[in-house]
Amino acid sequence: MFVTRNRALVQPRFTATIGQQTPEIFVSAERQLQIVRQKNIACGWRFSETDFAALGNPPSWPSQRLCAVVLEIRFSTISATFETAWNLIKLSQRGQVWRWDKIKSDERNLRLLPGAQIHQRGLRWRIVDLAANWDEGSGVRPMDARNCRTSPDCALLWAAWYFPEWIHSMDGVNIPNIWIAGYQMTIEGYEPWFHLPHLSKDTSQLVRFHAGSSDYRRPKWAIPEFCE
Repeated sequence: MFVTRNRALVQPRFTATIGQQTPEIFVSAERQLQIVRQKNIACGWRFSETDFAALGNPPSWPSQRLCAVVLEIRFSTISATFETAWNLIKLSQRGQVWRWDKIKSDERNLRLLPGAQIHQRGLRWRIVDLAANWDEGSGVRPMDARNCRTSPDCALLWAAWYFPEWIHSMDGVNIPNIWIAGYQMTIEGYEPWFHLPHLSKDTSQLVRFHAGSSDYRRPKWAIPEFCE
């Protein structure tokens, strides 16, 4: 069973409009582009002016409070994209960051959802609803909400890099932790491709990069979706 965007599960406090302003926990699309251009030079990512020109203008910032414009970056492989984004996330966080040592990104352990668009190197603007499928009562199972067309993968990792204040503000009450449902993972000792990564912040302010089974319900967690 696949579930499309479920706004009924999101509390009314996340529907306040903000016009074209960027909420404080995010940074503007223009600033993201500036950051990526700087890193492209500093880190030798080798995206050309043609690549940046092909992006076009960023979309208008969405009206819902926890929807955001994200500049998605894809390198030549899923693993390179995953690891580059994660290393930048670690550097961007103000506190301690922990990654489960069983999370591996080689092709035997990490893939996109079957049926998803083929991974190709490039840049793309995305709009992501970071509070989609958030049921504060019993929680939603990722296996019931994920969709190969609407579930983000690396866009959420890049969002975590651009928006450290969003990650820092996660409390499961006002801002949900997130499943990254566009990925499937194999965790040693468990059924193949049954897990997916998730990002959260615990009460000790530790940012946690963990993985959980796709049939697990977490009431403080959202399963983000693309808005377009």
